[in-house]
Amino acid sequence: MSMEDCRPSPSILGDTVVPDTDPMRPRALAWDTYSDMALAEWYKLLSLNPEEDEVQRFLELHPSMIPGGSGDVGPGGHHGSDMGAVFRRPKLIGSGRTFEPDFMWVTRSSGLVTPILIEIEKPSKRWFRKDGRPTGEFTEAHDQLNDWRSWFARSWDSWDGQQPQWRPGINTWSTRFVLTSHARSTDLFGNKQLGA
Repeated sequence: MSMEDCRPSPSILGDTVVPDTDPMRPRALAWDTYSDMALAEWYKLLSLNPEEDEVQRFLELHPSMIPGGSGDVGPGGHHGSDMGAVFRRPKLIGSGRTFEPDFMWVTRSSGLVTPILIEIEKPSKRWFRKDGRPTGEFTEAHDQLNDWRSWFARSWDSWDGQQPQWRPGINTWSTRFVLTSHARSTDLFGNKQLGA
């Protein structure tokens, strides 16, 4: 193939868009194929008892596995993720301390913006003791969510009650927080799961 063959047709630069028919260009995988491949890689990763940063890197490559982007968390968000994007380690800078959740989606419905902040934990962490009480690891992770909740409350107060507008006409906010360790080979009490 020559360089001239790789130039866009003039109609692409004009008002008319033509489909890419170059047979040499790789095509996207069918969803079923991608889903099967991603899940197989996910289960393989989990079998290796990964650290949190390994889970973070995997989810960055497979954002469809991060909860919240489809409007499935909080009051809805039937439009799904605004801009079709998840934010990786966004910095919450404002009054008080600065925080950095692992991920953040921003979903919306007609007049409501819902930032969904996600904290991931190492999948093998025990969250509850045998007697059902939370472990120190769970309490520490849960406290992070409370810190974020306080950050949002303080930040709104610093704007004299005027919340920022995500888009013109959309200025009602409802923040949600998710703590997840995803699928794991042990349950939340540290017991081996069947088939794991």
